[in-house]
Amino acid sequence: MPVHRRLKGGQRGLKGIKTREEANKFLEYYLPLYNERFSFKAAKEEDLHREIPDGLGMDKVLCIKTRQSVRNDFTIAHNKKLYQITEHVNGKGVIVEERTDGSMLITYNGRSLKTPSSFASMDGIFTMVQDVIAMTFEHFYEAVQSAMIQRAASAHQ
Repeated sequence: MPVHRRLKGGQRGLKGIKTREEANKFLEYYLPLYNERFSFKAAKEEDLHREIPDGLGMDKVLCIKTRQSVRNDFTIAHNKKLYQITEHVNGKGVIVEERTDGSMLITYNGRSLKTPSSFASMDGIFTMVQDVIAMTFEHFYEAVQSAMIQRAASAHQ
């Protein structure tokens, strides 16, 4: 018979439990029933955990890996940002690793690629394109010059 069916009336579900003390009292009753049903003896008593092998970086294991296509201009789009691949890759795909420390690594065939930081958000590019269409060539030239100066100034901060 399932554990939840062996519980009596008000003990099914969390109805009636309003305080931490009541919850702890319920757990004293419920956990032995739960463990009776779902626990089992280990085949061996000793600790079977192994040491982490030398050279195995846990940051490489515990990261989010996403396959991205390399565009003809050697850029990839990841999380609404464009990244320029500065090294030659023979294939059309790379792996983006988002690390637990917040860093990002782009790899190709297990080899880390050198990449500058993202240079534009996709939203920013689309907005700029719309603005450029509305402007004359002279205004476009002035806007690009201004954007380059702003970008250079923010890169030095």
